[in-house]
Amino acid sequence: MQIGDKINEIYADISTNVTKIYHRNNLHLGIDLVFHSPLSFYFGNKFISKGFPELLVIGDTRCGKSETATCLLRHYRLGARASGENATLAGLVGGLDQVRNGWRVSWGRIPLNHRRLLVIDEVCGLTHEDIGKMSDLRSSGVAEINKIRIEQTHAKTRLVWISNPREKSPIGNIASGPGMIEHLIGKPEDVARFDFVIILDKREVDAAGADERKQPEVPHVYTSDLCHDLVLWAWSRTPDQVRLSSATVDACHDYGELMCKHYSSDCPLVNTMEQKLKIARLAVALACRLFSTDKTGELVIVTPEHVKFVYEFMCQQYNMPQFGYDLYARRMRTTEKIKNKAEVVELLTKWGEHIVFQLIDGYQLTVKFIEESTGCEYNEAKVHLAKLIRNGCVTKKHNFYVKTPAFIELLKEVTEKPLNHKEDF
Repeated sequence: MQIGDKINEIYADISTNVTKIYHRNNLHLGIDLVFHSPLSFYFGNKFISKGFPELLVIGDTRCGKSETATCLLRHYRLGARASGENATLAGLVGGLDQVRNGWRVSWGRIPLNHRRLLVIDEVCGLTHEDIGKMSDLRSSGVAEINKIRIEQTHAKTRLVWISNPREKSPIGNIASGPGMIEHLIGKPEDVARFDFVIILDKREVDAAGADERKQPEVPHVYTSDLCHDLVLWAWSRTPDQVRLSSATVDACHDYGELMCKHYSSDCPLVNTMEQKLKIARLAVALACRLFSTDKTGELVIVTPEHVKFVYEFMCQQYNMPQFGYDLYARRMRTTEKIKNKAEVVELLTKWGEHIVFQLIDGYQLTVKFIEESTGCEYNEAKVHLAKLIRNGCVTKKHNFYVKTPAFIELLKEVTEKPLNHKEDF
């Protein structure tokens, strides 16, 4: 049986008999890949201490994301969920409580679930600063409290992050998935630590598709006991028991390179340094989920077919209309070169060297900046900004514009040459 057919069989059963959330195989599989991951493994000769993937799910209210996670926790009888008042930095990582004789450490839900799984719901209730403070914990697997006392503990916890958009707007009203992720999570380095992201639009499943009465009956084969045992089997695999052949490792490299060529690292979800390992983590988890093993039942056998399926699954999610990572990448590639360099140099020459240096040093670019720095009228400043936009020199970010890499390079060029020699450009 092909991997895709087996996946459809598993989640037809799980969605019908466990979660009652239909036509969301991507959501079920995404959460399952985190559930069925070993703690660590060897990737060629390199030891991967964080062998488990991290998933972020963003979706509209009432599209089944929290319900699916809760039902799987209950069905597998493993893992925990943090939401509401527990989804705070202190609730997730820990803090110090004052007692009569001094201070006592109270560890949060992440370290308390070391070697297990935690679903963090209502992520939009966390600030960017709070998420940033968990950055080291997520990469190192060590929780640290550095206040009156310095305390550390293990926190290698499988994490599923679930949230509505921070914009408080339906997914269908938000044009850019990468922009939505950045707005929710904050810093690029915090976004980069997710192995993959799933975005759910409530319009994907209509009323008939969500109606339990209109779904076909499916025999319940993947029972609670069997699923519980399979997750524990995955969790108990040692690094030496996870086997990736040289062909499998090569496939991770090759598909990682393909994704890096297709998607833009301006949204660091896909990045050159880590993509092969992100694919490897998901491929290992998929092999565990499908019980890909040898005759002894001890080893996890990860094949190039697992890698290929993971690659296709990730691309399918990223190319969804509500995600639009492929369109975002195409848009970012248009900022890699200036369309009419001579026209831009002519404008910079008109402004003068002093303003060019201000452009190099500044981050934001607005109509008001052009108006005040050049002494032109408001309408003329708008024309100048439009010229920069048209030539791929700036892109909009919130209520201002930022320089593109190509424009930054051009600014550096013109500061190294006299501005009155624009024909050199």
